[in-house]
Amino acid sequence: MKQFIIVLCLLASKSVFYAGAQAPTQTANDYVRPYTEAFQYGTNMGYYNSNWSDENLASIAENLGAHSIRPSLPEYFVAQYGYNIRVPAFNSYVNTHGMRELTCFVEGPSAAHRETTTYPGATGQSKMFANLYEPIWNGDGTVNQNNYYAYYLYQLLAVYGDKVRFWEIVNEPDFSNSANVNDWSNRAPTPGELVNIQAPIFSYIRMLHVSYEVVKKYRPDAYVTTGGVGYSQFVDALMRYTENPNGGAVTTQYPNTGGAYIDALSFHSYPAYSLHYWDTVLNGFRYTRTSDYAANKVMEDRQGFADVLTRYGYNGVTRPAKHILMSETNIGRRTSDDRTGSDEMQRNFGIKTLVLSQKKDIKQLYYYQLGESVTAPAANQLVSGSDEMALMGLYENLMRDAPGSEHTTQLGKAFATTSKLLYGAHYDAARTAALALPAGIDGAAFNKNGTYTYVLWAKALVDNVEYATGVYSFPLALSMGNLQRYEWDYSSTNARTTQTPLLIALGTAPSFFTDAPSTGSTTNPGSSTGCSGTGSLTREQWSNLGGTGLAAT
Repeated sequence: MKQFIIVLCLLASKSVFYAGAQAPTQTANDYVRPYTEAFQYGTNMGYYNSNWSDENLASIAENLGAHSIRPSLPEYFVAQYGYNIRVPAFNSYVNTHGMRELTCFVEGPSAAHRETTTYPGATGQSKMFANLYEPIWNGDGTVNQNNYYAYYLYQLLAVYGDKVRFWEIVNEPDFSNSANVNDWSNRAPTPGELVNIQAPIFSYIRMLHVSYEVVKKYRPDAYVTTGGVGYSQFVDALMRYTENPNGGAVTTQYPNTGGAYIDALSFHSYPAYSLHYWDTVLNGFRYTRTSDYAANKVMEDRQGFADVLTRYGYNGVTRPAKHILMSETNIGRRTSDDRTGSDEMQRNFGIKTLVLSQKKDIKQLYYYQLGESVTAPAANQLVSGSDEMALMGLYENLMRDAPGSEHTTQLGKAFATTSKLLYGAHYDAARTAALALPAGIDGAAFNKNGTYTYVLWAKALVDNVEYATGVYSFPLALSMGNLQRYEWDYSSTNARTTQTPLLIALGTAPSFFTDAPSTGSTTNPGSSTGCSGTGSLTREQWSNLGGTGLAAT
């Protein structure tokens, strides 16, 4: 009974605003709250036109198996329209459309609260909040309203905090047009190099500090994270510098570097821009433009960030490890410049990235984005760089199509299939290792309540050739029976075939396999229904019992 009461209290705490709580006395150098929720299949929603309300967008995201979304609540917006302006939308996300574990990014001071400084080298006025270095707390423990950012975040937490799990601080704070980012490993980025903040990195670290204290006081079950960073060199700088406006130096007043104020690291990866390398023999670039190289480039980016965190002791031993999530990724489905794009490559990339992300313990993935904003030309027609980004949707052009007339892209169908077959299942490293996949085959095993689903494909390793074949047999030691096989478009066709576990023909489009259900069953993988016949079956099982015998009672 005592344990039951504790569980109820913990569950109840998720919906309580901790108005009387104390400011945190520890940092992320001391403790990071474990994250045990299922991997979230998410999307950025975007804005299209007045035909598409946020509720409409959430509905069609739900239709494709999205279980989370990534909204934004900039201060200039809520200051103008009121902090409650988005309450109906957020209630719809969670209560009507089943969205959970939301990631929300915060930024954008109102004109009255924006810093007026133009820093040396910057191209314009700072985009940061004024009064960032004002005290966070009043003497009575309340938030200091003169610290505009702290009070803005406090008000957001009071209204939306029960629906947001990850708070991203400034979208892409390290976005840069011209910097040699490798220099950031040895010096601080300059305000002019940081387009989205136009301020010293020390001010951004101060923002992380304020965020950490306010979030942890009022929503201790939430996480503070970077806002979709793109460069590991920027994260390296966060780990080296403090919020000290005097060059980020460590002092008694500013003892902690940026790593102390984030529970998680959120990153962005657009691999199409990196699918080449300089070949000295060729004396030119060698290209690797396929879905496999693209998906693995995202994982390389993830590893680059993880390596930086490990280097500064965030390894789960010296200091708590940080959670990693990806809040934007995709490739275009039409070719732009030397960046190859096709429906097939984009769709295959989508499934492979979802699978590999779970293998690499990424907690959430949000595709960019829900809908496209231009109409795709013929497959062999080149597009501009802006149209390349615009053709990254789960749905075709939502500027053209009204609610009820939307058309799913191949990526959208692939996303829906993956979510339908895998949501709630957990990556099983031991079972994946037992598959003994040969060099030309990739994939993974997932476990949901003892039922396995396998995702397998032949690697496409020839530049500009989104085609590969392979043959795979499950090891005899696994004693596999017949399997049910599902292809990338299962979400729209509901088609499946029975597959023996030997000599399985694979292509570069991933296929899904589950244990074959009983004859006549139409149950989806991982679900459970009653049998169609009459009578009953009883099964009893005991595990981990001691002794030498069992007696009936």
